[in-house]
This record gives sequence, C-alpha cells and structure tokens, in this order.
Amino acid sequence: MLESNKERIEIFEVPPDFRLLNSLEIYNKSQDLMDRIDADFRKRNISMPNTSKHTVLNMKKIKIYKEKIDFILNISDYPHYVYTQENHSSKNICRSMSSVALLETSDNYFILVKTSKHSLYPDLYQCISALIDINDCDSTMKKYMDPKKTIMRQLKKELNINIKNDNRSDSIECKKLIVGKNMSSIDFFYHINIEYSKEEMKNIFEKADSYEVEQIVFIKNNKKDIINFMGKENIKTAEYIKELFYRKSDDNSFLDYLKQHSS
Repeated sequence: MLESNKERIEIFEVPPDFRLLNSLEIYNKSQDLMDRIDADFRKRNISMPNTSKHTVLNMKKIKIYKEKIDFILNISDYPHYVYTQENHSSKNICRSMSSVALLETSDNYFILVKTSKHSLYPDLYQCISALIDINDCDSTMKKYMDPKKTIMRQLKKELNINIKNDNRSDSIECKKLIVGKNMSSIDFFYHINIEYSKEEMKNIFEKADSYEVEQIVFIKNNKKDIINFMGKENIKTAEYIKELFYRKSDDNSFLDYLKQHSS
C-alpha cells in the first residue's frame, strides 16, 4: 500500500486521527541493495561524523481505518535514507518520517534556516526540521512515536529554543502533512508562534551550538516580502517552501490520496 508514482510534493490537511507505531523490526535489505546504498554513500563524502551508524525510521506500511491512519514503522539507517534522496522512484527505498516547523516571531516574522556545509544539502533554505528518531516516543507507550517531540528536540539543539518549558507547548498541533515524491517521505508540519521577537531570536541563535544550521532568515508575514524572498535567484529552497507559501492544501484528504494512489 505504498506505491504512489507521484513526482511532486503534495501537501494535505492532517488526518483527524493518526498514530506512528514502531514495530522495532529491522528493514531487511538484499545484498544488491546494500551494495548500491554503500556505493552511493561513499561517493557523497558526507562530513557528518558517524552518520553511517545512525538509525532512521522507515514507513513499512499504512493501515487505513474509517477515520484513522496507522503508520507502521521499522528501522533502517542513514545511508539508506541518503540513497533514497536521489532514487525516490526506485523500489526498496527508505520512506522517512520527519517533523518540520515554520516558526513565527511575536512581531510576525517567519523564520527559515540556511543549512550549513555539514548538512546533506548545504546552503539550502528550509524550515527547521529533523528525522523522527526512535527516542522520540510517547512517555507512556514506547512503541508510539511523537512527531512533536522531534521538533521540540531540534529547536533546542539547533536554535537554542526550549519549547518544552513553554506553557503553550501543549497547544502545538500538527497542521499539515508534506508528502514527498513517490511517498518517499512524510513530514509532519507545525506552524509555531514563539514568544520572541526578531531581534530576540537573533541574540538567542548567536548562543546556539548549531551544527546543521548556518544562519536564520527572517521573512515578514506579508505577501510582498514572501514574494520578494521567493523571487531571489541566488538561493536554493526546499521544494515544499514554495508549496507552503503559495498553495493551499490539496482539496483531497490524505485518506483519499492513499486510496487513489496506493496499491
């Protein structure tokens, strides 16, 4: 139920009820696939230390109920995830799960980040994001993953923002799903209003020990400034940025999408 053949990013309103369940199973790769993944990883010369040992959750299958979706996950690795980025149309890809957040300051500036040279895609403008980790689990039910924990972890790690201690953290809800080409990824999107102004965020970021983020970028939340930023020719943006700013979510629900394009 995971074949899609869609060759562009899709954005949907989040389903009314969904769960991420870690089966704790290891992704079973053939020797041929492992050889291709290894060759791809070595040629990229990735500078991030020990990344070949990092685990990545893969979407094994999706169970659809009347008004609920269960994402059943198993465990793969970072080289498999990297291989998928250029081979999303292939079979046996790593269908990763991530959390993505568009922050908005108290004086109405959106925050994007520019990735550092250590990132898989350096000099890319995107929302703050992170792969969902096996440790981002519900405090009471360890097999259930919590995408909100992922983004809170990444905000603290890369931007020095501790949302966990913010009284508003309980009200943060996933608003959209960003579905990658051929369903090669699913991003749980959050729009988070933070209590800091643009100037306060500049000071906070200066004290951050960030590894993957080189700088933060502020865009005033109005049509003119968004269009001006998106029209710059000397920048690279993540594919979903244009979709988020310019296009509303698809009319079809994610449930309809799965029924129409999965097999």
